[in-house]
Amino acid sequence: MILRELILNISIVLLCVLSVSSEITMNNTKTYIEVINSLSNYPETFLGGFKDADISLNCKKALRYYKTGLVNQEEWAIQMLDAMSKLQSGILEGNLYNLGAYDECQSIRDVKVHIQPKDKNIGESMTLINGKYCLGSIQLGRLGFYWAMCAPDACSADDLNKIIQVIKVPIVFTEDRCHDPSQDPEITDGDIAVITCFGIILAIMATSSVYDVFLRYFEKKTVHPLLLAFSVVTNGEKLFATKEPGTAGDQLECLSGIRSFSMMWVVLGHIFSNTSTIGATNMIKLLEFMTDGWTMYIRGATVAVDSFFLMGGVVMIYVYLKSTKNKQTFNVFLYYLHRYLRLTPALAAVLAVHLTILKHFGSGPFWNFIEAYGVVNCRKYWYGVLFYIQNYTNAYEMCIGHTWYLSVDTQLFVLSPLILFPIKRWPKLTLAAVLILTLASISSSFALAWVYELIDGNSLTATPQQTEDHSRLYYTATYSRAAPG
Repeated sequence: MILRELILNISIVLLCVLSVSSEITMNNTKTYIEVINSLSNYPETFLGGFKDADISLNCKKALRYYKTGLVNQEEWAIQMLDAMSKLQSGILEGNLYNLGAYDECQSIRDVKVHIQPKDKNIGESMTLINGKYCLGSIQLGRLGFYWAMCAPDACSADDLNKIIQVIKVPIVFTEDRCHDPSQDPEITDGDIAVITCFGIILAIMATSSVYDVFLRYFEKKTVHPLLLAFSVVTNGEKLFATKEPGTAGDQLECLSGIRSFSMMWVVLGHIFSNTSTIGATNMIKLLEFMTDGWTMYIRGATVAVDSFFLMGGVVMIYVYLKSTKNKQTFNVFLYYLHRYLRLTPALAAVLAVHLTILKHFGSGPFWNFIEAYGVVNCRKYWYGVLFYIQNYTNAYEMCIGHTWYLSVDTQLFVLSPLILFPIKRWPKLTLAAVLILTLASISSSFALAWVYELIDGNSLTATPQQTEDHSRLYYTATYSRAAPG
């Protein structure tokens, strides 16, 4: 009875999803009823099919134990069934993410199943069963229908696919979207090394802060400024220092306002673009909203990043002209070295976290995507991060995705002396050259978009290939970001 209801629920879900993909309307209610009525034979088909399916012997045995556990109403078996996806409401509105109960499935650990052999001369044996969570999918363009299976860990994703074929549904399971207790990450030597390093840094910060508070309380001066370099108190004051308008000295106050508005714009854009990955209960409505002309300010939020390149370029040339006015010598080597040392230590620390302890930070149905995004790519392309070249070496397999900005900004920084040196001596010719380069950057972006028919990679309707082309040819390319920078 339980299996009958389970198969019925699965079939209804898939019928609804397939109706969305093939644009079947609710006028097909009669067809739905006819098909649902025919599902009465599905349990027998499923059970008979899994017996005859070409799956591993261990999986077949585990499923028999699972079936027996359901019949006997054993807690672990009912828990496994409960953790699987069921029919959700709002499918025709785009509620395509049914993730089941990941934690409930993972909580089924080392369940002792006692086996009574047919031969009475053989004693009772025992086996252990763990819950294995697998997230299956049906790809519908950029959108995907996700359905979770909780099965015994003896079954592989390939076994589940063969069983699913029996009930003739197009859900696909892959091993990289499955997780069982045996895959829980262990503490490695690299993890210990990184934790130790961060522990030492935290200890230095605590010591420096206590020393700072001591000096302030007794109104004494430090023996050496280096002793306060890691003080949370001193650095906090500098970080959160504010000044009244008109009292900021030689700072460009207007940039603070531009930076604030641009940051809010970037956050707004990411909220909607990330929804296409993590899902929503009304994806169809969201798709209609995002394709409306009035929402172009959201889809166009990608250009908000250009304002940061603009501000970086303005500050760079402002500081250069100010230093030359004060008769300061411009040393290209120190110029590059200062930039690298200012950015790289913090970036290297983030990279170290991604390479080691990030895998311990979470779990869940989509955690494997986070781990692949933050761990696998970083192990392959760590050098691209530290040398700021990954927007060309691995544009679609970014390690720490948002650091593409640092790669582009650093590359523009390396090229900046080509503008800085002549602008003092030949200002008019240099400005004319900058105008030509700006037009060339804009033209190249337009030409690539025209030739390759690029569309917004964050669009809910974009295919994976269109997303990759948009990222590689435009979004993370230095030449397309050179105009504002």
